[in-house]
Amino acid sequence: MFIICYIVNLINYLLSEIKTIIRGIFMKTYKKLATLAPIAVLSTSILVSPVMTFAAEKSPTEGQTIQKNVAQQNHIIQGYLIKNGIKTPIYKGDSITDQAEQTSDAPYPQLSSNPNDAIPNAGATHTENGNIGSILYFQHFNFFKLGDIKNTVETDSAENLGVLMGLTMSSNVYIEKQDNGTFIFGKYDPLTLQKKPSMTVNSNDNLKSLFDSTITRDTFFSKVGSGVVPKNGTYTFSQAVTSGLTTSDAIGGALTLGYKVSVTEGGGIFPAAASEEFSAQLTASYNHTITVSSQVTNTQTLSNPKAPDGYQYDKYVGAVYQLKSIYKMNPSSKLNEFLTNGTANLDNRAQSFQYDDSTLYLAVTPGAGN
Repeated sequence: MFIICYIVNLINYLLSEIKTIIRGIFMKTYKKLATLAPIAVLSTSILVSPVMTFAAEKSPTEGQTIQKNVAQQNHIIQGYLIKNGIKTPIYKGDSITDQAEQTSDAPYPQLSSNPNDAIPNAGATHTENGNIGSILYFQHFNFFKLGDIKNTVETDSAENLGVLMGLTMSSNVYIEKQDNGTFIFGKYDPLTLQKKPSMTVNSNDNLKSLFDSTITRDTFFSKVGSGVVPKNGTYTFSQAVTSGLTTSDAIGGALTLGYKVSVTEGGGIFPAAASEEFSAQLTASYNHTITVSSQVTNTQTLSNPKAPDGYQYDKYVGAVYQLKSIYKMNPSSKLNEFLTNGTANLDNRAQSFQYDDSTLYLAVTPGAGN
């Protein structure tokens, strides 16, 4: 009997201890939940706070420039890039200048920190060399001076001799390199560059050497307007800016670069399809995307509001620059030899070619930008 009573008391004691332990665990858990609850509520209020709003970017319409705000703490604005209707602040001495994106473009012009200093007429030049296209356009070319022409074409053929003689004695002749290694001789229309092939010849070392020529592309920002205004004043640029190609420009470019161009007689607007064709050839020559378009003239209005209160001078400078590219042919040693000894003369329009891009840059005295 004594043993039974002992066991019952032991069980009751153990049950009491278990209840105490469970109650302690519950109270600790409750305190943790009570502490975490306000934090969770606070976090939720931050996530749905009406102060934080998000808006979709709106594409710019014609004649409209949209500011792209990329705020940088403790960085000094040196200007604004205006490209495709988007105005992007450019900061001095920082990666925000997008130099990685400028590998194929010119560096941004930089104004002096002192507004009394001279305003540069242009920024630094970015230079690159590309391969010439597949066509060389000549005022005349003496095909009988090619040296190994007898191994290239059946010159004992009266027909072939007549063709070569006719091309040699005439103006506006072209040589076009084919993907299979052959070359086409023929005549071209100087107004449209439309080609009329006369004969095809096999590979020739002298002919191949002509196409070792290259094209130098110099790209830079050129000043189109500037002004000095009081610290509390607004610098405003508003004038017509022309960019793109006319048909006449494109023909001059094709002659210089050795490109095909699909235009009709009469000049005027450069067709969109021809722009795409020209752009594709530029991209192939320089191994990165280069785009040209038909000529347009738009009134561009750009401004910089008053300088910040902390700006140290009583005036600041604003200047607008336009991106330009100048292309120049570098004849190969063989072509230069032929040009020197009178074997050939290039079309006199095949000297250099300039393209004015629609990209603009608004430079301001460092520290005066807002």
